[in-house]
Amino acid sequence: MDDARWDELVTTTTAVLEAVARRRSTITYQRLREALEAPDLDHRGPHDLAALLRTVSVRSDDADRGLLSALVVQEGNGMPGGGFFRLAAARGRTSSDPWEVWRAEVADVYEGAAHA
Repeated sequence: MDDARWDELVTTTTAVLEAVARRRSTITYQRLREALEAPDLDHRGPHDLAALLRTVSVRSDDADRGLLSALVVQEGNGMPGGGFFRLAAARGRTSSDPWEVWRAEVADVYEGAAHA
């Protein structure tokens, strides 16, 4: 994937997740891939879905809008995958209860969207 396509995906992903945040909702990984029309994000590598969500989240967190990837959840259990929790810990969100970390981050993202 070239840099222009990557930048486009970062912009589009940010817009999709900000819209999800304004609706105070979540989106599954599969629905996000469909919204992005990017089946090539299924493959592990420097430009996979995890890397895309990490890039979007770091940028949104740096802008004090929280980790947008908190809104992307697994179909089965309705929670984000392990990559979200690793990023949250790296960005200073710590707790012995992952559910608590996730709920607090979702609330921060919703709050950030309300003031955007």
